[in-house]
Amino acid sequence: KRYTTILFCILMGLFEVMPIHSAPLPEKQSSVALLKEAEECINVGNDSLTQRALRCLSIVATRYYSSPEDKETRKNAVKALREMGNLYMTYAIDYKSAYRNLLLARQIAEEDKILQELPYIYMSLANLYSVNTTTENSMRLSPLTAESLSKSLEAAVAADNDTILIPMLTNIILVSLNHPEIQPDLAKSLDHVREHKFAVGSEIGNFTNLLIAGLDKYWAGDLKGGVDLVLKSKERGIGGAYHERTEYGLSLIVILMLEQAGDYPRAIEYVRDVMDKAASCGHTDYELAMYSRLVNLYKETGQKDSLDKYYNKYLSLKQTQEEVGNLHSVEALQLLSELENINKEVELLSIKRQEERRQRLMLFGGVVILVIVLSALIYVHVNLKRNHLNLFRRHEEASRREARQEMMRRELEKKIVGLQNEIESLKANTVSSAESTSEDSESGDSEILAEELLPLYTRIVAEAERSENIYSAGYSLASMAQAVGSQSRSVSKAINAIHGCNFHQFLNEYRIKRACSIMHSPEKDSYTIEAIAEEVGFKSRTSFANLFKKSTGLTPTDYWKMARSERE
Repeated sequence: KRYTTILFCILMGLFEVMPIHSAPLPEKQSSVALLKEAEECINVGNDSLTQRALRCLSIVATRYYSSPEDKETRKNAVKALREMGNLYMTYAIDYKSAYRNLLLARQIAEEDKILQELPYIYMSLANLYSVNTTTENSMRLSPLTAESLSKSLEAAVAADNDTILIPMLTNIILVSLNHPEIQPDLAKSLDHVREHKFAVGSEIGNFTNLLIAGLDKYWAGDLKGGVDLVLKSKERGIGGAYHERTEYGLSLIVILMLEQAGDYPRAIEYVRDVMDKAASCGHTDYELAMYSRLVNLYKETGQKDSLDKYYNKYLSLKQTQEEVGNLHSVEALQLLSELENINKEVELLSIKRQEERRQRLMLFGGVVILVIVLSALIYVHVNLKRNHLNLFRRHEEASRREARQEMMRRELEKKIVGLQNEIESLKANTVSSAESTSEDSESGDSEILAEELLPLYTRIVAEAERSENIYSAGYSLASMAQAVGSQSRSVSKAINAIHGCNFHQFLNEYRIKRACSIMHSPEKDSYTIEAIAEEVGFKSRTSFANLFKKSTGLTPTDYWKMARSERE
């Protein structure tokens, strides 16, 4: 019997331990799996599973900080931060942590335009603002609450999200019942919901229509009909995360309607039922709200004993909640001021991230522009190099062609000289031929016969090709005339008539050709442009460079580079 007992205890211990070790570690699960597990834990609603849900959500949210630019990580983080904000607000009663999580979720969702999450985030912020601007005996509407509710509606319509309409509609109705003065403004918001097109047979659509119909009856004066329709919608029920919170909101709508209708006994009974349910589920915030509402009802009905009793219970529960959950009123701790400071911190963080993103974009744009400029410069350089090479080759071809033409011209000149000699002999034998002369009475100089220009030009070309004197800086037309044994005027006339240019152009052609020849010579690689210009008879590098480019199409430097590359 003793051994049987021991074996039984061991087996029981194994059964206790096995689920713990068989459960996978949350850190190793994917973000989608963690979010799904957290939602299942929240729907069950007990303390241990809620703690596990917070752990799962924290892991997903932490992954955002390690990969803040990954889109899928940011999307999952928004949902996790929003769920954590709600749990901190409703379960842990830690409003500062709730606000930090919701504010970061809103920032990421607005930056990435995650429309499916924005309605939930705005609604949670509205609930947070509403809770923290509630006094003991009355509720007053905060501008932040109204603004967040309005944004929640706009985001829900923009995202075409039916699920969010139910808690959002519940909040709007609660606000309208507590603040009749703003009913016209809220009626406009409800019109947006009325105009929304639900799917045929939609459970959410039927629920929403019943709730709005009940509110319409209540505003029309049919208090009983309004309460009945709201109760009918409450009995229909909607599942999903935080469905119990939605039921509490519907219960509070019924209580407010009964209270304003003057049906205090029924309202007190309903408050007691909701208060007991909230206490059994551990929803201290709703239990506290029901105590506050019950105190108001007893005050209205003049039941002083019950008023004192439940007011003391309200204070006791409130003090316990303050000690455990650090819940304080805004007036006592200036929580809204602290929330604004948090908001500023998040805004500064958002500005910093936007600045970092802008700097990255500017850097990327600068790199793109630099690449484009470099590509353009390379393209221009390659084209210039190609054009220079083409000009060089054309000049080389032209030089070779001129050399061939020069050889042909010399042969032709020899033939012409022979023909002229024959003509002279024929003229000497012909008595009737008259010698053609021309006189210049003003100058008194004897005019050269037309037949004499070609022999003179031949002597000029021969002198230019064999003499090195033409490459001296002081060489002139008179120097050429003296070398060929003629007058300067005759030399100029022969060059102009046969070569088609003046003496200086004729001389520069030979000098430029000599410069090109020097650049093709490996022995002259140590020369400078100035030295080459001086060697061929130019006094100025500028005039040499201008005439060289005019003749070849290239600058002396580019031509010399081409000549060297051709040799290599």
